[in-house]
Amino acid sequence: MRIPQWTVLFAMSLVSFAQPGSRAVGPWKLGMTREEVMAVRDHGPYVPVRVTGGIETANGIFDGEKKNVAFVFGQNGGVNKIQVWAYEGKSEDEALKSWYRVYKYFAKRYGTVESSILGFPPAIDEQEFLKRSRKVLAAPPTAPGARMQMAPRPMPADARVFASFMTIPAGYIVFVNFVEP
Repeated sequence: MRIPQWTVLFAMSLVSFAQPGSRAVGPWKLGMTREEVMAVRDHGPYVPVRVTGGIETANGIFDGEKKNVAFVFGQNGGVNKIQVWAYEGKSEDEALKSWYRVYKYFAKRYGTVESSILGFPPAIDEQEFLKRSRKVLAAPPTAPGARMQMAPRPMPADARVFASFMTIPAGYIVFVNFVEP
């Protein structure tokens, strides 16, 4: 029995989607050109980011949720950084919930997660994670902006992946970064 070519191609696309590697965020991958990113029309429109010279969309997808996703392009014209805005707002509770969702995403996708400031690994449950995070936030900041970071351990070979929890005058930001190694 001969299997139709479209069946094989469809099955191959499911495998590549299910196992995107660390270079992929939703339908986008590090290395894509500006034109290739913008060709993903289902998640547009894309707008310029003056500070980085890149583009972003408010209709990105990260771990099944709609998020702002920004793309920074390198000298070669390809995406060298994808930044997901996992949270931006005034609510500490919502920021911490998003921060924990990023932890769970990292743990599910990569296994072990490390954060020297939060004192893990080993893996911790939500209650302990939030307790440690609140303790860091209650302490005086050691530097403006970044308050906490976490990353997979070991770091994937195909990308640098890390998350940052930042305090800003207007509230809180949680970023997830995928960067060319």
